[in-house]
Amino acid sequence: MRALIIVACLSGICQATPILDQESWNVNGSVNGAIDTTQWQQEVVAGMDGQLTGIDLSLGIWGVANNGLFHFGLNLGEPWQRDADNWHVIYQAEFPRDVPVLHIDTTEADMILEEGDRVVFSVRGSSFSNGIMPEMSTGGTGLWFNHTHEPHLPVEKNGYGLAFRTYMDPDLAGVPEPSTLLLAIGSLITLALPQSRR
Repeated sequence: MRALIIVACLSGICQATPILDQESWNVNGSVNGAIDTTQWQQEVVAGMDGQLTGIDLSLGIWGVANNGLFHFGLNLGEPWQRDADNWHVIYQAEFPRDVPVLHIDTTEADMILEEGDRVVFSVRGSSFSNGIMPEMSTGGTGLWFNHTHEPHLPVEKNGYGLAFRTYMDPDLAGVPEPSTLLLAIGSLITLALPQSRR
């Protein structure tokens, strides 16, 4: 039985609930993420090992423009990111007025991080006046923006960051390769066989 439990945990069945990792939530003002020619990039430094499973954004009272369709991207590294996103999704924001927080599930990005790794998430509207208006956090850092239709350099918004929370699943840090996992499972089953004959 003990061997079977270990096998289950190695195969990913035993997973803890994702926990809060980073938070910047001193809300003050908002940015225009509802236009397709302006992109916002926010840097986050991982505070633990694990998989990045979700990001909260504070939307405030005017959080969604039109149908709330916007581009969301994730990249390893620091801003400004110019290459294709490591993970990209066109997301439709649902905006309950009583809880103006947008949670983006990033599990599918399969982004395994180590403590101190830098990640950038980006927000850009899907068209003119269509997207979200994420709020800023005073005292934050790592927020950059650029107008994609103009040739000038990206600009850092000193003293501000987006209001965000990131969530990590530490149980998914350093998940074994499939071949290693199969070898471990086979060894554990072999060890369990003599016990089952007794």
